[in-house]
Amino acid sequence: MALVVDPEGVVSTFLLAAATSDEWPIGDALIASDTLRGARWGDPQERRPEGVAEVRSPLWASGKLQIVEGVIGQLKDFFGLQRHRAKTLGGLLTRLAGKVAAYTCAQRINDSLGRPLRHLADLLI
Repeated sequence: MALVVDPEGVVSTFLLAAATSDEWPIGDALIASDTLRGARWGDPQERRPEGVAEVRSPLWASGKLQIVEGVIGQLKDFFGLQRHRAKTLGGLLTRLAGKVAAYTCAQRINDSLGRPLRHLADLLI
């Protein structure tokens, strides 16, 4: 599963891909479908509009990787991402969407309580 996650840990887009897939086309598809952030792949020398993130920069990627890995870890630990028990592709996609939706609902609850969005452990106990 590949995710587009904002700096707060909110999942805005996800897709299912084979573990052996090339990352660049998957990144292109995710960025193209993520209309909220305005990020895109591009040449570092290319001029871009104000507020558009440069996604290909290693510095940008290293700062975001920890957030994405944290979100995936929470989806695995708290929402059983790896224990989906789906028998069909449609069932798998439905269950993944449900887990991402449950994660998002937990974040909304945290937001309404004035808590950091990714502090889910004591919220779910």
